[in-house]
Amino acid sequence: MKIFMPPPMKEMTKSIWLVVALLWLSDAILATDTGTAVTGGLMAGLFFLLIKAVDWVTVPDDWWE
Repeated sequence: MKIFMPPPMKEMTKSIWLVVALLWLSDAILATDTGTAVTGGLMAGLFFLLIKAVDWVTVPDDWWE
């Protein structure tokens, strides 16, 4: 199954992975209760944005061809 992703969507996906990597790195550096709480909050916000991004993905009628 092919999923059509417009070019801006592909760029957004790269940005999301970059942010996730940076958050994981910051969580490793700030291995304190406060750092973990802040990173957890950012990850929750990122997860919400990811759900919204998936909503914007459109599948053309001829995706099976």
